[in-house]
Parts: sequence; C-alpha cells; structure tokens
Amino acid sequence: MNNKPQSVKDYLETLDGKPRADGYLCFDKNNELVCSAGWLGSINLTDLDHAQNPFLLIPELEGLLPSQDPESTVIHNVAVDNNHYLDIHQFKDFSGYWLIFIDNTQTGIRLQKEQQIRLDDDFANDKRGTGS
Repeated sequence: MNNKPQSVKDYLETLDGKPRADGYLCFDKNNELVCSAGWLGSINLTDLDHAQNPFLLIPELEGLLPSQDPESTVIHNVAVDNNHYLDIHQFKDFSGYWLIFIDNTQTGIRLQKEQQIRLDDDFANDKRGTGS
C-alpha cells in the first residue's frame, strides 16, 4: 500500500512506534464503502466491489460502524482467521468513518500460547484438587 490517503497517514503519525497499516476501509455517513486497500487477514481489500454491501462481503465488520464517538477506538488482537491477528483502529474525520488494520500476528500468537499454558496449568491443578 504505497498511496495511502492523507487521513490514514495522519492517523498513523499519531501512534507510538509509527506502525504500518496493512489495510484500511473508509465509509461515508450511509455506511457505503468509499475507499479500501490492503489486506484484512487473507481478504484483499483493494479488490472489494464498492457497490456491494460491505457487511455481506466482510461479516466481521457488522457492529463496528458507524461510530458516534469522536475519539478513536482500538480493538487489540482480533483473530481474523487461524493465521492473522490484527489491531483494528477506528476513527472519524471529514472523509468519513475509517477502519485501519495493523498486523499484530506475532503478539496475538504469543498471547494465545501463554493463555493456553495458563489454562493447561489450571486444568491440571483442578484435576489434582489443588486450585491455581
């Protein structure tokens, strides 16, 4: 994604570490897709048909729009498929409602493994009757 819209560039500049956006979507006030590019997990956002209902194309978007909150919102470590975790950044500006997808797969996989170890330990302790 070389030619990101200025709204995306400006938003990314506000984030610590200057992360790279893997994909983005922009919706107008009627929740119609205005622009899109990049990837959402294995979904190619660049090739989306803007005439189609975006919630039918990507059911995971249901409930994310529109945001009435003027502040940006971040949903961390969203598993979009078996191989991808993303942070979803949502904000609103003069262009519309934006969703920016930032890859967080390494952190998501690490957290999932750590959680599984804790669950395995809790299960083993419960079987022994010792608690955790």
